[in-house]
Amino acid sequence: WQRARQRRRQARMARAVAATAHARSLVWAGAYDQARSELGVDPHRIPADPERVELAAESYLGDGDLAAARTVLERAVAQVGPQPRLLDLLAQAAERSGDLAGAITTLEQLRPSLGSTPRLARRLRDLYIAAERFEDALAVQSDLLLGLRRGPALAAEERALVGLRYVLACRDPEPRRAARRLAALARHAPDFVPAVVAAGDRWDAAGRPFFARRLWERG
Repeated sequence: WQRARQRRRQARMARAVAATAHARSLVWAGAYDQARSELGVDPHRIPADPERVELAAESYLGDGDLAAARTVLERAVAQVGPQPRLLDLLAQAAERSGDLAGAITTLEQLRPSLGSTPRLARRLRDLYIAAERFEDALAVQSDLLLGLRRGPALAAEERALVGLRYVLACRDPEPRRAARRLAALARHAPDFVPAVVAAGDRWDAAGRPFFARRLWERG
């Protein structure tokens, strides 16, 4: 009797795995309705398996049904907890709905672990930039750099850090302080021409044309 129960359990698991694999291929092919039928899911019936929830959400996102995708993902997160992949999809649905604040709030739940997930850290950084929350974007970018060691990715992220520091310095309302911040940035990244130009502009606006000229000549 126990062997028979085990065989039935294994058969059910094998059918579930096969159905999930088939649904994944249907989602990849763009047959979203068929994928949801294969998964047996709708906004009011959420499977316990996070992978099946992800596929269902991706099918709704592919159809452009953002409300259904958000409903499925919100209920799944409430059931199985804040899984990174589920939160990523939920943030995508919120962003595409125009709910930038909701997308940011969703990804902020992963903030403590973003250092080990560079892709999600970049997404949160970009959302902060879109919302003009540059201080928060700079903090995320600094954490992201701590997790990188070498290679082209490191150089690109260092350049993004320079860009964020430049934006924040340019937004400083006090010309002399802005000039000093931009000049420091120009020394740190001497090939970043906008910092040199903007630093000279701020010195000129602060009534220090000599400083501006010297900075521009050096640049």
